Amino acid sequence: MNKLFEDFVTVALREALREHGLPARLQDPHHLDTAGLVRIRPDLVVRTGDGRTPLAVVDAKYKVEKADGLLNADLYQALAYATVLGLREAHLVYAAGRQPERFHEVRGTAAGPDDRGVRLYRHSLGLSREPAQLLSVLQGIAGRLAAATPHSRS
Repeated sequence: MNKLFEDFVTVALREALREHGLPARLQDPHHLDTAGLVRIRPDLVVRTGDGRTPLAVVDAKYKVEKADGLLNADLYQALAYATVLGLREAHLVYAAGRQPERFHEVRGTAAGPDDRGVRLYRHSLGLSREPAQLLSVLQGIAGRLAAATPHSRS
């Protein structure tokens, strides 16, 4: 079920992003370290129209939010993706949860006093919904991804 959920979410998002003129790569390979020893493969990386610059990153999780609401390892993974790709945000899409969306702003990641830090968004799909409703939720997430902007690398 993990792979099925991941495939459903990433393919539906990729298709929805095409409506915004943005390409998205599935299982996009990168390295966490400069030596190239630690591989990472985000489920979906959204890029600018020319395909060069990452705009957003998504990881799909066939999990239900814990009672305390925290899934720390997932948040650390999302932060690693955002850091490596130079992004202001990363998105986790869960199969279920108590809230449709929430975010965590990461301390110490703001570039300056007028800048906000990296945000890690948590989305819940609620798989008991009708297929059209699920696709509608994913189209909304795709719109949010299309509006994302990368960190400026100065």
